[in-house]
Amino acid sequence: MCSTGSPLDDLAGVLDRLGAQQVAGLVVLGEELVRLRALVDRAEAEFTRRLTAFDTAQGWQGDGAVSGLAWARADLRMTAGAARERLCTGHTRRELLPAVGGVRRR
Repeated sequence: MCSTGSPLDDLAGVLDRLGAQQVAGLVVLGEELVRLRALVDRAEAEFTRRLTAFDTAQGWQGDGAVSGLAWARADLRMTAGAARERLCTGHTRRELLPAVGGVRRR
């Protein structure tokens, strides 16, 4: 696939192509759902990583928000609970990464 824009533009194009596809048979559909869920999870992790970086840099101040939580609620239309969970998860992950840096994955 030839990239013509940002990774987000590429992702939007892929989602457009998926939405235009006919749904396959049950066995194939089940396999596709497993793969799609894994990709959604990866996208959610990247969203959390970027939201945390935005919050840490206080990027929300430019929009007049009083906090990253308030910004996520207003601009991302997230519930307070969902925004809080993402920010807490992201900040905890950033704090733990240096501590587990030497731990190998299996």
